[in-house]
Amino acid sequence: MLDRQTNLEHDPRKEQVVAKRPTRIITYAWGENYLDELLCLTLPALLAPGNLPSVAALVPCELIILTEERFFATVNSHPSILRVKQFCPVRLIGLDDLITMKDKYGMALTHALHRGFSDLGQSMTETWQIFLNADFILADGSLRNLLRHLASGKRLVASPSYCVDSTAVVAELHRRVDEKTSALCISPRELAALALKYRHNTIRGKTVNERFFNIRHMDQFYWLVDNSTLLGHQMPIAIVGMWPQRYVAEVNSYWDYGLIQDFCPETEVCVLGDSDEFLMIELRAKEVAEDQIASSWPETMQIAERMMVFLTRYQREFARHPLTLHAGELTAAVDGAREKLRVYVDEVLSYLPSFLPSHIHHPQWDYHLPGFIEARHKFLSGRLGSLTETTEAPASLPTTDRIWWELDGIRKTFSRKQSEIQEIRKHLLELVHREITDDAEKQRGTIKQEFIKELATIQNQYIRAGVDNTVTRFSGIDPSMGSDSLDAAGQLRTNDLEALVSRYEEKFSQINLVKSSRENALNQILTRIAALCDQRLRRLEIDYESKRQKLENAYQQMLQRRVMSAATPYVRLYHGPSAVSPLKGGLILRGVKKIYQRMFGKLPRVTQLSCYWAPLRHFVRVVDAAAARGARNVLVVGSGDDFIDRTADHLPGLRAVVSMSDLKTGNLVRAFDRPPQFDLCICELEFAELATFSTLVGLLRPAMSKRGTIVGFHLNSEMRPFTLNGARIDGISRSDDVVRCYFAGSPASARVIAKFRDAASSATGSFVVFGLRLLKIAPQALRANQAEAAIAPIDSTSPPPVCTSVTIEVVIDGIA
Repeated sequence: MLDRQTNLEHDPRKEQVVAKRPTRIITYAWGENYLDELLCLTLPALLAPGNLPSVAALVPCELIILTEERFFATVNSHPSILRVKQFCPVRLIGLDDLITMKDKYGMALTHALHRGFSDLGQSMTETWQIFLNADFILADGSLRNLLRHLASGKRLVASPSYCVDSTAVVAELHRRVDEKTSALCISPRELAALALKYRHNTIRGKTVNERFFNIRHMDQFYWLVDNSTLLGHQMPIAIVGMWPQRYVAEVNSYWDYGLIQDFCPETEVCVLGDSDEFLMIELRAKEVAEDQIASSWPETMQIAERMMVFLTRYQREFARHPLTLHAGELTAAVDGAREKLRVYVDEVLSYLPSFLPSHIHHPQWDYHLPGFIEARHKFLSGRLGSLTETTEAPASLPTTDRIWWELDGIRKTFSRKQSEIQEIRKHLLELVHREITDDAEKQRGTIKQEFIKELATIQNQYIRAGVDNTVTRFSGIDPSMGSDSLDAAGQLRTNDLEALVSRYEEKFSQINLVKSSRENALNQILTRIAALCDQRLRRLEIDYESKRQKLENAYQQMLQRRVMSAATPYVRLYHGPSAVSPLKGGLILRGVKKIYQRMFGKLPRVTQLSCYWAPLRHFVRVVDAAAARGARNVLVVGSGDDFIDRTADHLPGLRAVVSMSDLKTGNLVRAFDRPPQFDLCICELEFAELATFSTLVGLLRPAMSKRGTIVGFHLNSEMRPFTLNGARIDGISRSDDVVRCYFAGSPASARVIAKFRDAASSATGSFVVFGLRLLKIAPQALRANQAEAAIAPIDSTSPPPVCTSVTIEVVIDGIA
């Protein structure tokens, strides 16, 4: 919608924007190589007169650079940044938390671009955003022309980038940078000439009219008209300018999968497809995508199938916009070449389903998001430290971040308080132990000193009595003394020492008694201290658990991987009864029926198949019963070409075919923007899949209508023994489902079907040849049917002694 106050008056000498809107130019880079490209080439190209200088002269603007915080000083001091600051402010924003996992580049890019303007909140709808990747080199005048479209009311403006071999072109770009102004001024046609000369292999491998090699996954198609002109279609085309219609607080998809639609849901994208108006080249190392190069050019259907890995409805819409890269004037050959390229692209797109996945909850996004969130929050927990514990989460943060912030805070609070209690407990216990030990040692020390003092007194008495100290101490005998003196001294010594020892033995005994009594008392204190600390820990844990559980459940629900695989199933869709070749599907079956009945008569009819192959009778009867209940839309799990798969081709509704491997990704309903409801699903099962049929039913259930029928069929041609007990059958369904199993077949009938398949696969184009080969099989089919009729009745639901087929019927939420 055109803003009444926004207008661009274009004058050859002067440009002016009335009612100017604040503008942000947002770019990003992480890693030294990308940052070097940003500072030395991308920003110099931004400084070309027709880019930033023109924008800054017309509207108030600022340059936002998202990079690693360790590079902030380097960025701020770089000459190109100093030059940019002469035109507008420069603000650096950290993105360290977004780049913690190398395999999450798309996640990091999406969150980085959103972070570049999400702080505006609701006012983002009043601001113009210009996006510039770190490896995009702009031609002079590109941003001036972009601003004109934003000013005219365009909400979304896109323009292609053309990948070039950076090894070959970087030196040429560096040579063109003006050392005085730090500007890289290069006109659109000069830059186009470089882009054409140094085309990257990812462009050469997608050039339809060269086909020297191809790139496995094609999201772009090109046609080289001549050495100065390249035509193209890209899915998607890079968004270079946006004026949001609505505020989006949280991202839910990759940037280029369709997130842009959430900001501008009612906007037609304005594509600047002519390189004269807007041109940017994308620097790309030569070895990028070398692992995807293949020599043989794929069929258009193969190209479409491979697109399903990434393609969304949003991306496909860009395919209708023609792109032109030219270094000179366009020639008359352009129109014819453009038509040929358009026809080729249309043919590829014709093989895509009419329903394509939505960008919202795309399997690629849902598969990778939990790991990205967990790694990011782990990084932030270490970076923020106690901040999550001491402060509340900023209101501007997304819901997931606010829940994590609170959860991280209470975890850290619990861990801190738990450590404090344990440390206090340890310290108190040490003090009590020390009190027991120190008090006893102190008393022992006092008694020891008293003992030494009294012993010294006795010793002095001996000395005064003339007894040698040394002899007295060791032998108690002095040879110079008489025997009477010796006896008197020895008696004195003995009496004194005995009295001294007895007295101090009693003191030590009393100390031990006191120590024991104190130890008992202090041990009780120890027990009480430990119990009190344990009680505090338990209360802390209870309080923590009561707060944690709710937050943890909410957080884990956000981290829960919603899909088993990142792959998007390829689903072939068409409507109404199918017209198939004579050797496939319904026409074969009708032809077989006529030949058989003319030769052997008409057996009791269940349907067109049951009259000649007994192992199929239950399967066909279940399909017919579903048709009789009004089934129209049919989903086939298999190749879609087998005669089992074509049993319901006569039904008038939507028909879809998906491979078993694609079904097992768990993303069937995500292959559609608005998934249809199928009334009948046919699954031909391998032997091992019988045991996991309940899982397959669970994967199919969201795509089935109420009272829709899922029928699984296994042909036991190798005659392996198998059983399906009641417990296993009950596990297939929910309480409202109806489940039945049927068994049929014999070794003879199994051989007949094997021969039929061989005949059908070897008769490559002639119904007559196939009919002649079938005539040889028909008598064996008759004998096999007759033999089986004698073994088990047609409605048998229990295994016969030998069976070659099992049919499992599941009616969703209703009685058959």
